[in-house]
Amino acid sequence: MNYVEEDPIDEVYRIRFALLEEYGGIKGYFKHLDEIRPKWEAMGFKCIEQEK
Repeated sequence: MNYVEEDPIDEVYRIRFALLEEYGGIKGYFKHLDEIRPKWEAMGFKCIEQEK
């Protein structure tokens, strides 16, 4: 990932807004994360879910 902003906080917001725009909002982004979860877990990462 290429960093373009001088201020790290501005960079975080820029990346977050780009992700939300790409996936159609927070619900779309969470759906994407659920779809790629098996790949990450197969690589050894552990995912946890909050209780609803």
